[in-house]
Amino acid sequence: VLYEMSSDVAKYLELRNGKPGPALRKYVENWAKMFAPIAPHIAEEVWHEILGKDSFISVETWPAMDPKKRDAQAELLISYVDRLVDDVKSILRVYKGEAKSLVVAVAKPDSWQIARIVASYVSKGGQLRDAIRAVISSGVPGKEAAHIVRKLYEFLRSVDEAVLTLMESVQEFDEKEAVTKLKDYISRKTGIQKVEVYYVDEADGKIPQQKLKQVIPLRPAILIA
Repeated sequence: VLYEMSSDVAKYLELRNGKPGPALRKYVENWAKMFAPIAPHIAEEVWHEILGKDSFISVETWPAMDPKKRDAQAELLISYVDRLVDDVKSILRVYKGEAKSLVVAVAKPDSWQIARIVASYVSKGGQLRDAIRAVISSGVPGKEAAHIVRKLYEFLRSVDEAVLTLMESVQEFDEKEAVTKLKDYISRKTGIQKVEVYYVDEADGKIPQQKLKQVIPLRPAILIA
């Protein structure tokens, strides 16, 4: 409670560039209630001095989880962008010179349903051939299905189970929109001022074709210049 929730608050503020939003107050209220049994004096101080409450925290109701308030789309977006940031940082460790711009090419949203199908098979330990059959059954031509499913299957086996679960929950996911929404966050985390994002079919001439051919859902092409 003390450490993980503190990390959540730090992450929230980092995503918002240090600007608190309305969700933070409710989070801190619940946080104070949860650590009251462990550190009652600190909890009471937070309750009265920071939150301005008149009641005693010791008589407050323990927070109840509301599954309806969980936003799988937002969780996937943050997970995706953080993975992108980690990939960029890995490149920067061996990059020579000053990185002035970051160009990202992402899969188009219409390939997301294929990724969801493959994720469900990977999550359950299903076979590659069964995943290919399922994608073909969804209307994707056989040769195209085999090509993309093989790439997705191998890639998704390296992804956390939590991400696979989110993929199955999220009906639609637009990677270009995700990067655009958190462009400033990406810039701050990587130190690269200029961040551009394109769908893979828009990126011809901006990223080498060899890299573009490797793009699949959740695995974009990255170019630093």
